[in-house]
Amino acid sequence: MEDLAGQRLDSVLLRAGDPTAASRLVQFAETLGRMHALPIEPEPAQVYDLDRISDAWEIELDREDRTALNLTATAYTQGDVGPDNAMVVDDRVLLFDFEMGGTRHPLTDAVTWHMGFPFGRGTGAIPEDVRDQMDAAYEAARGVAVETHDWGCAFIFQLLGRLGRFHEWEVLNEDFEWGATTGRQRLLALLAARPPESPLARALDDLERRLREAWPGVAPTLPMYPAFVVGLFRGRSATSPTARSRWPHADGFFVASR
Repeated sequence: MEDLAGQRLDSVLLRAGDPTAASRLVQFAETLGRMHALPIEPEPAQVYDLDRISDAWEIELDREDRTALNLTATAYTQGDVGPDNAMVVDDRVLLFDFEMGGTRHPLTDAVTWHMGFPFGRGTGAIPEDVRDQMDAAYEAARGVAVETHDWGCAFIFQLLGRLGRFHEWEVLNEDFEWGATTGRQRLLALLAARPPESPLARALDDLERRLREAWPGVAPTLPMYPAFVVGLFRGRSATSPTARSRWPHADGFFVASR
């Protein structure tokens, strides 16, 4: 066991204008990719109790919806991925806290940076060009090229898990503070950021519409991490063609002060 003497990655992201933030996130993605590349015995596809989720949120799922997510468990995953569970140690970014670790589809870990790392207190948006670099570093370290469809399936799989938890936390009855955001804000931001042509589109479109009508005062956005706010744009857009093709509906989610 290694004693990690360094600083947590979230402290870098929450420090305004930190020039090392992008490179540290790329290192983080590389570390995750190397872990996911380790050989293990595949396990059957993961499933959620879709009946429970559809009943809780009053969404209709047809037969195609119920068979759309095929996420065979092919890697050991951290299960609680985020900058608050990563440490900058010298020239490395290492992972810790594997309480939720287990065999899953690897993209259920990796897609979290496209979701603003929604599990911890320090959630936030990452510029699209930085996420492009993270994707490329992750795929190179893992030794695979990930299809856009697979990113979408992983996003929806994680979103379903969040829907289950948000219902347990009774967010329909009352909002609650969660770091710099609220529970309802995180949920609306996740629904708004869904990639195009992803599974369960019709049902989740309807849910997003109903929640926006029910919560008119809640912004469906997350704040940009402070590390990327100061001097981010310098008069130009940070939008990248790759990110825009993969996540064309993310404008309301990945925002920054200009």
